[in-house]
Amino acid sequence: MKTTKIIKKIEKEEFSRLIQRHKTSIIVSPHAFDHLSMAQRKKFTEEDLLKPVRNQNPSFIGLQKNGRYIVLFKEKEGVFNCHYC
Repeated sequence: MKTTKIIKKIEKEEFSRLIQRHKTSIIVSPHAFDHLSMAQRKKFTEEDLLKPVRNQNPSFIGLQKNGRYIVLFKEKEGVFNCHYC
């Protein structure tokens, strides 16, 4: 069963309201670090992973079947992918 399948596109305004409402309770799950290489795990802190979610304009937001949000950001070196619970 593919629980990461995107079931709904979320508008940026809706996501922004969600972030504002839960700003102090956003956490980085251990699963987020599974997507990083060992070198990246040493380099990036939880705060580094949260900065784009709190401060940048995402290029795409989707709600996954598992109830988590996938948020994509365009970066100079590619696309940064962040999961938000």
